[in-house]
Amino acid sequence: MEGALVIGLILNIISMIACPIIGGNKGRSVVGWFFGGLFLSVIGLIIVSCLKEIPNGRN
Repeated sequence: MEGALVIGLILNIISMIACPIIGGNKGRSVVGWFFGGLFLSVIGLIIVSCLKEIPNGRN
């Protein structure tokens, strides 16, 4: 049971770091995707990875 919690926590921390980085590189809101990674975890990481880049970095 404790191992599953540790793995879940590690995946959530990775998502909180990776989502804003990927989102920022695609011209999306860094703060918005930080919270996307926080609340959606790995699903948020998949979503932000599938988004298209915004031309000129406009939100």
